[in-house]
Amino acid sequence: INEQIRVIMELANRIKNVVFGTFSSFFTQI
Repeated sequence: INEQIRVIMELANRIKNVVFGTFSSFFTQI
């Protein structure tokens, strides 16, 4: 179960990085 939690946390962190990247690039375009 700990392995599954680690994979979910890694996936969530990756999604957060992608969202933050697109969000910051959106602000630089303004």
